[in-house]
Amino acid sequence: MEKLSMVPLSIVLMAALIAAATDLWNFKVYNTLTLPVMASGLIYQFSVGGLDGLSQGVLGVLFGFFALIFFYVMGGMGAGDVKLLSAVGA
Repeated sequence: MEKLSMVPLSIVLMAALIAAATDLWNFKVYNTLTLPVMASGLIYQFSVGGLDGLSQGVLGVLFGFFALIFFYVMGGMGAGDVKLLSAVGA
Protein backbone atom coordinates (compact mmCIF):
# COMPACT_ATOMS: atom_id res chain seq x y z
CA MET A 1 0.00 0.00 0.00
CA GLU A 2 1.44 3.36 -0.93
CA LYS A 3 2.15 5.96 1.76
CA LEU A 4 -0.44 8.43 0.50
CA SER A 5 -3.28 5.98 1.01
CA MET A 6 -2.09 5.18 4.55
CA VAL A 7 -2.90 8.70 5.75
CA PRO A 8 -6.68 8.57 5.12
CA LEU A 9 -6.81 5.01 6.41
CA SER A 10 -5.07 6.08 9.62
CA ILE A 11 -7.42 9.03 10.06
CA VAL A 12 -10.51 6.86 9.62
CA LEU A 13 -9.13 4.21 11.99
CA MET A 14 -8.35 6.78 14.69
CA ALA A 15 -11.76 8.40 14.28
CA ALA A 16 -13.49 5.03 14.59
CA LEU A 17 -11.53 4.19 17.74
CA ILE A 18 -12.29 7.56 19.31
CA ALA A 19 -15.96 7.23 18.37
CA ALA A 20 -16.09 3.73 19.86
CA ALA A 21 -14.57 4.97 23.11
CA THR A 22 -16.92 7.95 23.46
CA ASP A 23 -19.89 5.81 22.48
CA LEU A 24 -19.04 3.26 25.16
CA TRP A 25 -18.42 5.86 27.86
CA ASN A 26 -21.05 8.51 27.05
CA PHE A 27 -23.38 6.71 24.62
CA LYS A 28 -22.71 9.53 22.17
CA VAL A 29 -20.69 10.01 18.98
CA TYR A 30 -19.86 13.68 18.73
CA ASN A 31 -20.31 15.93 15.70
CA THR A 32 -16.93 17.50 16.47
CA LEU A 33 -15.46 14.16 15.41
CA THR A 34 -17.69 12.98 12.59
CA LEU A 35 -18.18 16.17 10.60
CA PRO A 36 -14.46 17.09 10.22
CA VAL A 37 -13.68 13.49 9.23
CA MET A 38 -16.43 13.62 6.62
CA ALA A 39 -15.23 16.98 5.29
CA SER A 40 -11.60 15.88 5.19
CA GLY A 41 -12.59 12.69 3.37
CA LEU A 42 -14.40 14.66 0.70
CA ILE A 43 -11.51 17.10 0.39
CA TYR A 44 -9.09 14.20 0.07
CA GLN A 45 -11.22 12.52 -2.59
CA PHE A 46 -11.38 15.77 -4.56
CA SER A 47 -7.64 16.43 -4.25
CA VAL A 48 -6.71 12.93 -5.42
CA GLY A 49 -9.42 12.25 -8.00
CA GLY A 50 -10.83 15.62 -8.99
CA LEU A 51 -14.55 15.80 -9.61
CA ASP A 52 -14.74 12.05 -10.17
CA GLY A 53 -13.13 11.46 -6.79
CA LEU A 54 -15.47 13.94 -5.16
CA SER A 55 -18.49 12.23 -6.67
CA GLN A 56 -17.23 8.88 -5.36
CA GLY A 57 -16.82 10.44 -1.92
CA VAL A 58 -20.35 11.82 -2.01
CA LEU A 59 -21.64 8.39 -3.06
CA GLY A 60 -19.77 6.91 -0.09
CA VAL A 61 -21.40 9.43 2.24
CA LEU A 62 -24.82 8.62 0.84
CA PHE A 63 -24.22 4.88 1.10
CA GLY A 64 -23.14 5.18 4.73
CA PHE A 65 -26.14 7.36 5.49
CA PHE A 66 -28.73 5.13 3.86
CA ALA A 67 -27.18 1.96 5.28
CA LEU A 68 -28.04 3.04 8.84
CA ILE A 69 -30.83 5.63 8.63
CA PHE A 70 -33.53 2.96 8.91
CA PHE A 71 -32.07 1.74 12.22
CA TYR A 72 -31.91 5.31 13.50
CA VAL A 73 -35.54 5.96 12.57
CA MET A 74 -36.57 2.73 14.31
CA GLY A 75 -34.75 3.86 17.48
CA GLY A 76 -32.00 1.26 17.34
CA MET A 77 -29.10 3.72 17.26
CA GLY A 78 -28.25 7.38 17.49
CA ALA A 79 -27.67 9.88 14.73
CA GLY A 80 -23.97 10.01 15.55
CA ASP A 81 -23.59 6.42 14.41
CA VAL A 82 -25.21 7.30 11.10
CA LYS A 83 -22.93 10.29 10.66
CA LEU A 84 -19.87 8.23 11.57
CA LEU A 85 -20.58 5.65 8.86
CA SER A 86 -21.21 8.49 6.42
CA ALA A 87 -17.83 9.96 7.34
CA VAL A 88 -16.16 6.57 6.86
CA GLY A 89 -17.84 6.34 3.46
CA ALA A 90 -16.32 9.66 2.43
